[in-house]
Amino acid sequence: MDASTLVTVVDSDAAVCKALTPLVRSAGMNARGFTSPAGFLNQPGSSKATDCLVLDIVTGQSSEPELQSQLNARCRSIPTVFITADHSTGIESKTLAAGGVTLLQKPFDAQTFLDAIKRVMGRTPKLAQ
Repeated sequence: MDASTLVTVVDSDAAVCKALTPLVRSAGMNARGFTSPAGFLNQPGSSKATDCLVLDIVTGQSSEPELQSQLNARCRSIPTVFITADHSTGIESKTLAAGGVTLLQKPFDAQTFLDAIKRVMGRTPKLAQ
């Protein structure tokens, strides 16, 4: 991964976007953040340019598994790291079924986060059926 790699963070908490995007940049990748799935989907070329998504499971406006499903429907499968503060049973299987590659539960440390991005970037993403 290098500076041409684009990681997009989608989290309704602007502070999370502001914290995670510089962290991604510190690892030598390009990053940008959106506070809503709609903002990401409505940004021209956004889904095509993104190499890895970091998605909070619920933004209050819509769920990121729903966003992942919309991307899959557009025939664009992007390696995805889901993040959540929800520690309920079954949350991991729900996110993986939606096309996510891994799930991190908040709070997580910087190295765990960067390792998750590297791990999903090394996998072949699940394609929509």
